[in-house]
Amino acid sequence: MTLLERERFPRYRIGESLLPSPLPVLDLLGAREAGAVVREGVSVRGITFGEGRPAEAVYASRDGDRGDGSGTDGGRIAFGHLVDASGRAGVLAARQLRTRRFHDVFRNVATWGDWRGAAPVAAAPGGAICVFSLPGHGWLWAIPLHDGTLSAGLVADKHSFSAARQALGGTDAVYASRLRAVPALRGLPGGAELVSPLRVESDYSYTAERFRGPGYYLAVHSGLLAAAAIATVRRGEAAEAAVQAT
Repeated sequence: MTLLERERFPRYRIGESLLPSPLPVLDLLGAREAGAVVREGVSVRGITFGEGRPAEAVYASRDGDRGDGSGTDGGRIAFGHLVDASGRAGVLAARQLRTRRFHDVFRNVATWGDWRGAAPVAAAPGGAICVFSLPGHGWLWAIPLHDGTLSAGLVADKHSFSAARQALGGTDAVYASRLRAVPALRGLPGGAELVSPLRVESDYSYTAERFRGPGYYLAVHSGLLAAAAIATVRRGEAAEAAVQAT
């Protein structure tokens, strides 16, 4: 198995990108024993199809090195099955198949930062993730991180966030005002130090018309089913068409 990874580690990731709950699934899949060739700093430019199914990935290095020591800046890799775990990049669903659409109910904006010196949230167990509702304005999270900082973030629908940004004078002002609206977090703007950029993401909730097709699977939501399906086909226990139909 070969993994093409766009970034080089260590990399920044939102904490909930991998909660502890998927770890037993990875154990079940054998991801700590199966092994893989990992090429970091490699970006997939496209997928070549043959006979109605994906057959090759065309990739290029982001820094002039393929990632395997060859010194070249790209290449092709053939495969029998493709698991597209590119997330928001949407190598297959968004860029090639164009089957992805945004979830209209969750057209949200999130803005967050990491704070040092924040007091523990009162009455919350140590290390707990706290969520606070802001009726009419969305909700806030407060997540203690391993380095002693506290991640505090605001999630709001795009329309109310845009209106608040115009009324209050910018994203920073909206963020600060929402923190002050929660008694447990009022001390952040004054009693703690923001030690990271204030990050903003929007339109990160979407779905695809199909999560599978001949020779490909979209992950990781369907990752466990994809692994079972691929293993079933490779062992000759069932035809691919029959597996895809279940």
